[in-house]
Amino acid sequence: MMPEKRLEDLHTRQLQRYFAVNSIIPALWLKHLVSLFEPGQDARLMFLSARVGSIEDNRLGGWYGYRASKAALNMLVKTAQVEYARRVPGVKLMCYHPGTVDTELSRPFSGGMPRNRRFSTEQAAQYLLSELQKPRAENQAVFVDWRGDKVCW
Repeated sequence: MMPEKRLEDLHTRQLQRYFAVNSIIPALWLKHLVSLFEPGQDARLMFLSARVGSIEDNRLGGWYGYRASKAALNMLVKTAQVEYARRVPGVKLMCYHPGTVDTELSRPFSGGMPRNRRFSTEQAAQYLLSELQKPRAENQAVFVDWRGDKVCW
Protein backbone atom coordinates (compact mmCIF):
# COMPACT_ATOMS: atom_id res chain seq x y z
CA MET A 1 0.00 0.00 0.00
CA MET A 2 1.34 3.38 -0.95
CA PRO A 3 0.36 6.52 0.93
CA GLU A 4 -2.12 8.76 -0.83
CA LYS A 5 -0.73 12.11 -1.93
CA ARG A 6 -4.01 13.47 -3.32
CA LEU A 7 -7.69 13.01 -2.56
CA GLU A 8 -8.06 11.28 -5.93
CA ASP A 9 -5.77 8.53 -4.64
CA LEU A 10 -8.24 7.42 -1.94
CA HIS A 11 -9.75 3.94 -2.34
CA THR A 12 -12.27 2.19 -0.11
CA ARG A 13 -10.34 -1.08 0.34
CA GLN A 14 -7.11 0.67 1.23
CA LEU A 15 -8.89 2.89 3.76
CA GLN A 16 -10.61 -0.15 5.28
CA ARG A 17 -7.28 -1.92 5.64
CA TYR A 18 -5.63 1.07 7.34
CA PHE A 19 -8.49 1.38 9.81
CA ALA A 20 -8.70 -2.37 10.45
CA VAL A 21 -5.01 -2.61 11.34
CA ASN A 22 -4.41 0.75 13.01
CA SER A 23 -7.74 1.46 14.74
CA ILE A 24 -10.21 -1.42 14.91
CA ILE A 25 -7.84 -4.14 16.13
CA PRO A 26 -6.42 -1.89 18.90
CA ALA A 27 -9.98 -0.90 19.88
CA LEU A 28 -10.84 -4.57 20.31
CA TRP A 29 -7.70 -5.09 22.39
CA LEU A 30 -8.84 -2.24 24.65
CA LYS A 31 -12.28 -3.83 24.89
CA HIS A 32 -11.05 -7.27 25.87
CA LEU A 33 -8.07 -6.32 28.04
CA VAL A 34 -9.98 -4.10 30.49
CA SER A 35 -11.65 -7.09 32.12
CA LEU A 36 -8.31 -8.85 32.67
CA PHE A 37 -6.99 -6.21 35.08
CA GLU A 38 -7.78 -5.95 38.79
CA PRO A 39 -8.71 -2.55 40.23
CA GLY A 40 -5.52 -0.96 41.54
CA GLN A 41 -3.25 -3.18 39.45
CA ASP A 42 -0.33 -1.20 38.03
CA ALA A 43 0.07 -1.80 34.30
CA ARG A 44 0.76 -0.01 31.05
CA LEU A 45 -0.72 -0.54 27.63
CA MET A 46 1.30 1.04 24.83
CA PHE A 47 -0.07 1.39 21.33
CA LEU A 48 2.17 2.10 18.35
CA SER A 49 0.98 5.33 16.83
CA ALA A 50 2.78 7.80 14.59
CA ARG A 51 3.43 11.53 14.63
CA VAL A 52 1.52 11.76 11.34
CA GLY A 53 -1.57 10.78 13.38
CA SER A 54 -1.36 14.07 15.26
CA ILE A 55 -4.15 16.34 14.07
CA GLU A 56 -2.46 19.46 15.42
CA ASP A 57 0.94 18.63 13.93
CA ASN A 58 -0.29 17.94 10.37
CA ARG A 59 1.45 20.54 8.23
CA LEU A 60 2.37 18.44 5.19
CA GLY A 61 -0.93 16.78 4.24
CA GLY A 62 -1.08 13.56 2.27
CA TRP A 63 -1.03 10.04 3.71
CA TYR A 64 -4.80 10.40 4.20
CA GLY A 65 -5.72 6.86 5.23
CA TYR A 66 -2.68 6.20 7.42
CA ARG A 67 -2.96 9.60 9.14
CA ALA A 68 -6.68 9.23 9.75
CA SER A 69 -6.35 5.67 11.08
CA LYS A 70 -3.58 6.69 13.52
CA ALA A 71 -5.59 9.77 14.58
CA ALA A 72 -8.51 7.41 15.25
CA LEU A 73 -6.21 5.18 17.31
CA ASN A 74 -5.08 8.18 19.34
CA MET A 75 -8.69 9.19 20.04
CA LEU A 76 -9.65 5.63 20.98
CA VAL A 77 -6.79 5.41 23.48
CA LYS A 78 -7.45 8.86 24.94
CA THR A 79 -11.16 8.07 25.28
CA ALA A 80 -10.59 4.57 26.66
CA GLN A 81 -8.34 6.03 29.37
CA VAL A 82 -11.44 7.72 30.85
CA GLU A 83 -13.17 4.36 31.24
CA TYR A 84 -10.01 2.55 32.33
CA ALA A 85 -9.51 5.24 35.02
CA ARG A 86 -12.94 4.41 36.47
CA ARG A 87 -12.66 0.64 36.21
CA VAL A 88 -8.95 -0.13 36.62
CA PRO A 89 -7.28 3.09 37.81
CA GLY A 90 -3.73 1.68 37.91
CA VAL A 91 -3.66 0.95 34.18
CA LYS A 92 -2.08 3.70 32.10
CA LEU A 93 -2.66 3.95 28.36
CA MET A 94 -0.04 5.32 25.99
CA CYS A 95 0.32 6.11 22.33
CA TYR A 96 3.91 5.89 21.16
CA HIS A 97 5.67 7.26 18.08
CA PRO A 98 8.80 5.13 17.59
CA GLY A 99 10.41 7.39 15.00
CA THR A 100 11.50 5.93 11.70
CA VAL A 101 12.64 2.36 12.21
CA ASP A 102 14.77 0.90 9.43
CA THR A 103 12.57 -1.96 8.24
CA GLU A 104 11.22 -3.25 4.94
CA LEU A 105 7.99 -1.38 5.70
CA SER A 106 9.65 2.03 6.12
CA ARG A 107 12.41 1.83 3.48
CA PRO A 108 10.27 2.99 0.54
CA PHE A 109 9.42 6.16 2.48
CA SER A 110 12.71 6.95 4.19
CA GLY A 111 15.12 7.07 1.26
CA GLY A 112 15.75 10.81 1.57
CA MET A 113 16.12 10.65 5.32
CA PRO A 114 19.67 10.75 6.73
CA ARG A 115 20.80 7.36 8.01
CA ASN A 116 21.33 8.74 11.53
CA ARG A 117 17.62 9.66 11.70
CA ARG A 118 16.56 6.03 11.17
CA PHE A 119 16.69 3.56 14.04
CA SER A 120 17.60 -0.09 14.00
CA THR A 121 14.97 -2.42 15.39
CA GLU A 122 17.20 -2.93 18.43
CA GLN A 123 17.45 0.83 19.07
CA ALA A 124 13.70 1.21 18.61
CA ALA A 125 13.03 -1.57 21.13
CA GLN A 126 15.34 0.05 23.69
CA TYR A 127 13.62 3.44 23.29
CA LEU A 128 10.20 1.79 23.66
CA LEU A 129 11.21 -0.07 26.83
CA SER A 130 12.67 3.13 28.26
CA GLU A 131 9.36 4.95 27.74
CA LEU A 132 7.38 2.12 29.30
CA GLN A 133 9.46 2.38 32.48
CA LYS A 134 9.05 6.13 33.03
CA PRO A 135 6.65 7.29 35.74
CA ARG A 136 3.33 8.51 34.31
CA ALA A 137 0.49 10.59 35.70
CA GLU A 138 -2.45 8.60 36.98
CA ASN A 139 -5.51 8.25 34.77
CA GLN A 140 -4.12 10.36 31.95
CA ALA A 141 -3.32 8.97 28.51
CA VAL A 142 -0.11 10.21 26.92
CA PHE A 143 1.21 10.41 23.38
CA VAL A 144 5.01 10.45 23.37
CA ASP A 145 7.85 9.83 20.97
CA TRP A 146 11.07 7.83 21.33
CA ARG A 147 12.77 10.76 23.10
CA GLY A 148 9.98 10.96 25.67
CA ASP A 149 8.72 14.23 24.20
CA LYS A 150 4.97 14.74 24.20
CA VAL A 151 3.35 14.62 20.79
CA CYS A 152 0.29 16.80 20.19
CA TRP A 153 -2.91 14.78 19.98
